[in-house]
Amino acid sequence: MPAGYTRLASLMGAHPEMAILRRFGSLNVLNLLYLQAELTNLENELHCAARVDSESGHPDRAEYSRDWETLRNSVADEDGDPTQWKLMLQVREKLVEYNQALLVQHKIAGLGPPNNQDLRFLRKWMNSPSMGIPGSADGHQNTVEYSQEKVESLLAALGAVIGSILIVASIAVLYCLGSTEMRLLAIGLFTTGFSLGLCWFTNARMVEVFSAAAA
Repeated sequence: MPAGYTRLASLMGAHPEMAILRRFGSLNVLNLLYLQAELTNLENELHCAARVDSESGHPDRAEYSRDWETLRNSVADEDGDPTQWKLMLQVREKLVEYNQALLVQHKIAGLGPPNNQDLRFLRKWMNSPSMGIPGSADGHQNTVEYSQEKVESLLAALGAVIGSILIVASIAVLYCLGSTEMRLLAIGLFTTGFSLGLCWFTNARMVEVFSAAAA
């Protein structure tokens, strides 16, 4: 498989968590701002055309703002003025484009950041001379895949073991210490270790960490 986009696409296709792509946030917002400016200009032109038609004194043009069918037929009416209707059609088309871009940007802005471990691996892989092992069947035999569920289960089990050890060790140490000052110091150290373990092995929020440590 040739190096470059083909090999990179193969890696991302086989490992979806590696599909880390730019959001182009600034460009998306810039596009929205330009569309907004275009719509604002069309809106002003439409209001101006509607006012001109209403003040024209023409029996049909004066009804454009109250009768949409008369406004629509202004294109075929030799005595009418289709300016307002044509502007409305432009507004309608631009609104669809603007609303779609706005909704897409809202969804993109809500996407979470990539996993730091995946990002580090992808950068290292892309900076490799061959972007994978040359001549390999899939172009990325040097990629080792771990099940996210298994990794989370392993971390949870490890956290439970460490938590149990800390509890038993704290009881044993406090039993052996005779000095009140040393017991207070030991309580502080074990509480700190317990809090760090919660932060490292769980997704607990800070308030939950404080509550567990206080208990």
